[in-house]
Amino acid sequence: MTTADGGFTLDGEAFVGGAENPVEGEGRRRYVLTLADGTWTAVFLPTEVIVDLGTSGTTVTLATTEGGGWTRDGKGFSSGTTVQGGTNAATGLANEYELTLADGTWSPTYRPARMTIGGTGIEVTAREDGSGYDVGDDFLPASGAGEITAPGGAMYRVIKDPDGLLAGTRFDRPMVGQPMTVDVQGVDNPAPRLSADDRDTAADETGTLLEALGAKFSMAELLDSGAATA
Repeated sequence: MTTADGGFTLDGEAFVGGAENPVEGEGRRRYVLTLADGTWTAVFLPTEVIVDLGTSGTTVTLATTEGGGWTRDGKGFSSGTTVQGGTNAATGLANEYELTLADGTWSPTYRPARMTIGGTGIEVTAREDGSGYDVGDDFLPASGAGEITAPGGAMYRVIKDPDGLLAGTRFDRPMVGQPMTVDVQGVDNPAPRLSADDRDTAADETGTLLEALGAKFSMAELLDSGAATA
């Protein structure tokens, strides 16, 4: 409505158009009104929403469309779309999140990277904060080095190779108790046994010795590859 001095009012209050004074239309859509040559023109003003992607420290910006939809970087965006966040310190890959829209609010859901430990068939999932991997009830740090137990009870020592892939070597903990003795050629000798496991040989068991008949044999000499899984 015009005023006596040639101005305009909106809902009974003085109104000046422009980007600084957007107005709200149907469905809470916002518009910028501009006056030129005595004619008012309305231009849709998108509403931007910034979504934090969990603990990754990154965000995505979404904007509304006049038709009620959403865009990201000028392209259509729908609920259920997966986006990438910051780099995960454990995997070296970008975290992935599924964004869903409910009651006008966008929410991210972390979709963990899954991978199999080579030589074991065991699947691990990367933690969102990059601190490491969940392996059933066990946990591996981001370095990938550690020991895990498979559902069937088998134990594996795990390392991460230079390419970032996890690999495991099966091992058994040393038996506890007094060794049995046998009479060999009239001499009382302890039964063959493995020495205490050497934790400094993560990739294989070359530091473990087989003790038999009073002698010690390196596993590297007994196995072609020096690995307990050979």
